[in-house]
Amino acid sequence: MLAVICCGCSSLPHPATFDPMPLDPNNLTAVLGPITGAGSRTLMVTASRSMSITMGCIGKGMLTVSGPLSGAVLCGEASVSRGVFGGSYWAHVSVWPGERIELRVVADARTIWDIRVDGLPRPGSAVINSGRERYAAVTP
Repeated sequence: MLAVICCGCSSLPHPATFDPMPLDPNNLTAVLGPITGAGSRTLMVTASRSMSITMGCIGKGMLTVSGPLSGAVLCGEASVSRGVFGGSYWAHVSVWPGERIELRVVADARTIWDIRVDGLPRPGSAVINSGRERYAAVTP
């Protein structure tokens, strides 16, 4: 008689998950995210005088963000990584505060990423939560 016993076995891979995203070291307020996505995508965000971007990815290759805020991080494999975060800070962004700016996210279609954009809220603005995305909007 042959018996096969398997405890804790699964043929389905576990979904990749991120470690918690670090707080912005410059004490800026989140104006977008954190937002999780996969592959390439365009994000819109309202600019402020000072801004930072924090990003991480799990998958192959690199995650690249281009636009007035730009940067890149090397992605880790899901089997050995829970996402490595990197980022950049701009004391003076080269756009007008309140201007909507476009950020182009480029990554492999199977790469998942987590991005947060932080900035100084404009005077008279409030942070509005729209699902997982947050942005600054002028209050009446």
